[in-house]
Amino acid sequence: MGQPKPEVTGRIADICSLKATHEAEKLFSKTHLIAFSDPNDLFSYALPPSFMNEYVDSRLCPVLTNAILNVTSITNIFVGKFANPFSAHTEYDNDPRVIGLIAKGIGHSDVDPGVAEHCTWLESVPDG
Repeated sequence: MGQPKPEVTGRIADICSLKATHEAEKLFSKTHLIAFSDPNDLFSYALPPSFMNEYVDSRLCPVLTNAILNVTSITNIFVGKFANPFSAHTEYDNDPRVIGLIAKGIGHSDVDPGVAEHCTWLESVPDG
């Protein structure tokens, strides 16, 4: 963000797929990008799959994971439930689940115990 668009975009399948026609251009076999967001954070959001094709260099063979979790506590107040949006925006580095997801990932047998206990893995595979 805030940088010019990469020179090579919109060609992930041509460079990275099993039947890639331009595999020689590949810089990495796979680059995992994780977008963390809290539903109470007004300044973060899940990234659409189209983001990868438009804004990430295709030669990196990017794979997007959106991680959506509450990183701040929700409090009951007299009119309903409330989460501090400032904390929701700034507490990612203090949440042990975020640290566990970064360190060990999810969707395999060696997941961080806190992640395994408190997180659900839902994998969606794009068409094509």
